[in-house]
Amino acid sequence: MKEILAETSPAKMLCGAQKIIQDKSYRRSSHIVSAQCEDGTLLFHTLTGAMYLFDNGETPEDHRDYFIKNRFLVPEDFDDNAYADGIRTAARVLQPKHRHITSFTILTTTDCNARCFYCYEMGRKRVNMSAQTALDCAKYIARVCGQLTDKGEKTTETVSPVKLSWFGGEPLYNAEVIDIITSYLAQKDIAFESIITTNGLYLDADTAKKARRDWHLKSAQITIDGTKDVYNRTKAYIDKYDDPHEIVLTNIENALKEGIRIFVRLNMDSKNADDLIRAVDNMTPRLKGKGDCRFLVAMLREFKGKINEFDTEEAAAEKCVALLKKIEEAGFDRELKLDRELHVNRCMADNDGAQVLLPEGLIGKCEHFSETEIIGDIYSPERDVKLIESWKKTLPPFSECEGCPVYPRCYNLAKCDWTKDACPQSVKLIRIYNLQRQMQRAYNDYKSASN
Repeated sequence: MKEILAETSPAKMLCGAQKIIQDKSYRRSSHIVSAQCEDGTLLFHTLTGAMYLFDNGETPEDHRDYFIKNRFLVPEDFDDNAYADGIRTAARVLQPKHRHITSFTILTTTDCNARCFYCYEMGRKRVNMSAQTALDCAKYIARVCGQLTDKGEKTTETVSPVKLSWFGGEPLYNAEVIDIITSYLAQKDIAFESIITTNGLYLDADTAKKARRDWHLKSAQITIDGTKDVYNRTKAYIDKYDDPHEIVLTNIENALKEGIRIFVRLNMDSKNADDLIRAVDNMTPRLKGKGDCRFLVAMLREFKGKINEFDTEEAAAEKCVALLKKIEEAGFDRELKLDRELHVNRCMADNDGAQVLLPEGLIGKCEHFSETEIIGDIYSPERDVKLIESWKKTLPPFSECEGCPVYPRCYNLAKCDWTKDACPQSVKLIRIYNLQRQMQRAYNDYKSASN
């Protein structure tokens, strides 16, 4: 048995050592994920962030007292999830308060050049941010991000760079406002970087070059719904192009050449599940080795846009795993480091350091609510504190949470449409699969460092 991650994580420090009670009956914690490697079995505790390698046939039960102290073994009557909730609450209380707003999701427009049948924004107003509002947004960002004094001079305080996320609608449908905002921040010597969620149709070679140079664009998420015919039918672009699928793939190549990381999002439902396998095969020779390109799998959920649902959760999970394995074989899986943090924010919505800036200059907490849940505007310091706090309320655990190994890394906001109807098996499988890959990579890094 070897401990692979020697550095103590913050969560492990909060948990401390578990007391050994000799006449107690112990079982393995439900918050453990296992993964095979060439030297044995890796066990990772998703709450404490500890990971161990066990030789084939060896188990934590062979080192009973040690693994009781380290919480891999817990009393039979122990409530794993309730304990994890308590640790997360303590971590949230101890979290340093945000002194500045440094993360902004900016909707340049709620309009879009695609008409995807599954779009959750279906039926909403189509509004473009004006040039004046874009300038006002830039001034607002400079005012609240903490990098300037009240006199407009650079502060000596160490402050995180501003993180901008361009969103829509299709953000490149109104790219001029991105130029306005980034140009102003650059003039004021505000340190910033950005990412974008786009369908990629307008991310041509010149735009990619400008995005990297002027927008400080680090990454782009671009959805591919299938092979050529499936993709073009699904996107239903209003632009008159012979083959949008080919244009988008060429634009992905352009962005990769500029050093922009590309996340290709594969949206899956029952109708395109098999076609996505073929799509990965088709994209591999074009994108392999061209730059930093990763593929993500997302199961479509039914909100306003009607989707093609699977007959059963088991069928969805089977197709999901098949696609994940295909991505791994192609070498496009996410090469992320093993995350040992105990996250106390689910997303921007419950994070005091993040805001959504809407096209009219209004401020929200979630990009999926472009017409409601408004907490204020960029022209006034007044904020709806009750509404802000309401986004921090969580749902109690679902029945599916019982015994779930990734429960400490997952919690659901009460106001979030994406998580209010429990956790589909396919989503859980994606999380566990990606975590196992990260565990294996962490072990390979450990071996390399030891040699």
